[in-house]
Amino acid sequence: MLAMFYWLRSADFAAEETLTIEPIDALSFRFLDAFDLARTFTLKALVIHNTLSLDEHARIFRLDEEQSTIQLESLLTLRLIEPASFPANGTGSDVSSSTR
Repeated sequence: MLAMFYWLRSADFAAEETLTIEPIDALSFRFLDAFDLARTFTLKALVIHNTLSLDEHARIFRLDEEQSTIQLESLLTLRLIEPASFPANGTGSDVSSSTR
């Protein structure tokens, strides 16, 4: 999957019947500098564990359910995480990182 991502970023299909491959620019993660520590640590936990339920997130970060929901929904809105596609505990409240 990563190879396909690099291929699409480096290929230029603009010219008809011509394919140009150019070096790709490094990805910028500067937008992460604007995040508070809570969101940054939540992203780190998701990258390490791949999924977290709402209850797990609240317990790990010592938040109540409402605060945990706000944290996860803010990352969902930014499309940095997505709802998990499997019913791990039947509640449907698991989230996973967007990296596949």
